[in-house]
Amino acid sequence: MAKKRIKRKPKEIREMIETTDMKYIMLNNRLFDDFYSKGKVTYKPVLMKEKNKDTGKVEEYWLYHDGKTVDYSENNIPEPKTATFDERDFLIIILIKFLQQQNFVGYSKELADYLFKSKKDNNDKRMKQRLKKLQVLQGTVNNIYHHKDKKRVMHLDGTQVRLINEEKVEGYEGNTKRIFYKWHLNFDCDYKIEKDKDKKETEVPTNFFRVTIYDLDLYTNGILNEKEFITYLYFIRSFNPSIPIWHSIGAISEKTNVKNVSKTDELVERLTHVKVKDKFCKEDETFPLIHVDRPENYKRKILERQQPSSFYKPIYHLSTMKRLMGEDDPNYYSVQEDNPSQDIEEDEIEPKENFQVVEDDDLSFLDELD
Repeated sequence: MAKKRIKRKPKEIREMIETTDMKYIMLNNRLFDDFYSKGKVTYKPVLMKEKNKDTGKVEEYWLYHDGKTVDYSENNIPEPKTATFDERDFLIIILIKFLQQQNFVGYSKELADYLFKSKKDNNDKRMKQRLKKLQVLQGTVNNIYHHKDKKRVMHLDGTQVRLINEEKVEGYEGNTKRIFYKWHLNFDCDYKIEKDKDKKETEVPTNFFRVTIYDLDLYTNGILNEKEFITYLYFIRSFNPSIPIWHSIGAISEKTNVKNVSKTDELVERLTHVKVKDKFCKEDETFPLIHVDRPENYKRKILERQQPSSFYKPIYHLSTMKRLMGEDDPNYYSVQEDNPSQDIEEDEIEPKENFQVVEDDDLSFLDELD
């Protein structure tokens, strides 16, 4: 009788990430611009080559986003197709990037269990379908990192890559030989080559936003739902301390692919009122997720039934990044970054425990408008 496969629990995977120095990832800004904001992506089916185990011959076929395959021939060049890209695809990419940094090998069911709690959503079959789709969707980057050679090749004019690759890896569970999987994020952030004073070339990442494992905890711990979490990430992606960007609710709706502006208004209202209490807080202190600044004419514009803009500052994320950089007592409301795209060195910190959500129920601002 075959032995049951040993699947790591979400808590074990989370502890694995916590015990390393790799507590944040960098993601390409165009995950929003070219994928999530659009909701639907046009792609070309991928030509795959695979060796037939029975005949030993290499067979070629076209692979589609839904897993469908069509045998290759010179006469059946497929037309471009369309596939969706939603919050769950985004979440899978985030987790894959974290696991890639850990050199993780495992099963797709472990990814499903980590991200999706309901029985319907963490179905292994659904996860495999999404992984196949992400192996077909393509984006443009200016470099390709070859994982086996551990070498980055620049393509300054841009090149198309599949969002992720899936690699089969042989390994063991005890004395039992198994086939595991590794996933690589090909759609990485862009890079530029800079020379130091000794004219030595250095690869410098550009065009990215950071996500910490503690940001992801906000979703996996149930503090934010899928849509709230990706909108929270949009505020991180769009934040620039050097050039304050003011957002209207309509603009946020467009960037997060929501047609109903009132739903975005409700969602942003929650993000700006939720506060998180964790082990780093003092007894009478909480972290706001998002701090919002309103212009002087904000109330007047609402009274005139116009759509005002606001400045959203992702305080929790910025504070966490400062802690990862080794600052023991960061000033949450005065975060300074000389270069948002500059890489940082991170230090060990203790794991966050005992998350609590504190809702700010003070809606007196609305009373002032009546």
